[in-house]
Amino acid sequence: MTETMPLMRPNIMEAGKKNSYKILKKKVANDLGTKYVIQTPMKKKLKIKIFYVDKEDSENEQKFWQKIEEQNGFRTDSIKGKIVHISGNERSQRLTIIVEVDAETHKIMLEEEKVKIGWNRCKVQDYIGILRCFKCSCYKRELEKQRSKINGSL
Repeated sequence: MTETMPLMRPNIMEAGKKNSYKILKKKVANDLGTKYVIQTPMKKKLKIKIFYVDKEDSENEQKFWQKIEEQNGFRTDSIKGKIVHISGNERSQRLTIIVEVDAETHKIMLEEEKVKIGWNRCKVQDYIGILRCFKCSCYKRELEKQRSKINGSL
């Protein structure tokens, strides 16, 4: 039996593992026929989180991407990326960087699991940003609903 978890939105099901996803996809396709399209949701902007990057390596974005291309076997100017967010302590020399990349680079980096940047081998993970309301800490809270709640309680 497949492991599926119902979500809050109708018409969407979540599969726990890749095998269960394939089994679920076949089962749904057999039940519904060719009338419906069964697909996995695609992210608009593919983001990757890179851990343990030296501060020196992330100071210049152009040199940052150049180091990744040269040290990891990518073709010159093949990576189309952008640094979205940099986080880390002022005291530590290591940073965590969230980058936006194209689909091909995203796939290759996730398969490798580690990327060479400067003298370090940095861990790489897929990144999914989750929006949270700063007032009530709920996920995906819309501003209009929040305003009406605040105005209604006054």
